Amino acid sequence: MRLQPPTGRQSAAVSNNCIVKVPVYIHEPQVTILHCLGIDHTKLTYKFQGRHFRLTDIAREVIQKTLA
Repeated sequence: MRLQPPTGRQSAAVSNNCIVKVPVYIHEPQVTILHCLGIDHTKLTYKFQGRHFRLTDIAREVIQKTLA
C-alpha cells in the first residue's frame, strides 16, 4: 500500500495517513532525546540580544509514552 501525502488543507495529524496518534509540539521530541542523553534541557541555554533562550523553548515536557 502506497501512502499518499495530505491534500488541500489537511495536515498529517488529521488525514487517514496519520503519522502520529498524539500531536506534540516540535520541541517535545527534542526534549525527550536530550533526556535520553542525560542532558537537562532547562539548563541548555544560549544568549541572544542580552537574553538567555532555551533551545527547547519554554515549558516543554518529556514524552513519557515514547519512553514506556
